[in-house]
Amino acid sequence: ISPLGFDPTIVQLTAVHFHYAGALLPLLLIPALREIPGPLPKLALHAALLGVPAVAAGITATKLNFGATFELAASGFMTVAGCLAATVFIRMAARFAPINRTATLLFILASVSLAFGMGFALLYASRWLLAKPVIDIPMMRITHGVLNSLGFSGCALLAWGAASRATANGSSPQSS
Repeated sequence: ISPLGFDPTIVQLTAVHFHYAGALLPLLLIPALREIPGPLPKLALHAALLGVPAVAAGITATKLNFGATFELAASGFMTVAGCLAATVFIRMAARFAPINRTATLLFILASVSLAFGMGFALLYASRWLLAKPVIDIPMMRITHGVLNSLGFSGCALLAWGAASRATANGSSPQSS
């Protein structure tokens, strides 16, 4: 299907993307609310929950010829949300460093993958500002898609599993 004249490839990628960004990112942040003191995890979660529909609205506004300003702003906001989330996962890595190397490494990989993946998203959103776009949809699949699906989501899921096993075995993460 091609709602609003979107290319079917964009429709398919959007459906997949918003399952990761719209569902999995918030779900992976929720356990951090218990683990990380302070407002950072909550801020990252709320920013992600607001950023995902904002990006969808921005992409739609661009498609409907309202200009690309809103898409770029929404992508910038979502990139900040992703970087806040990446910071949460770095903090998780620090918490588990003394008790579980696997969880620590996976949280670091998840964090780095998310930050770089969001950088590619911002590059793509800036395509309207550049004489020659830096990144196109096929490259977004390879970079942003792989970094966020396997690098972030895969590593974060495995990290939470390793962290859960460590705490179930009687180890407790250090206090921040």
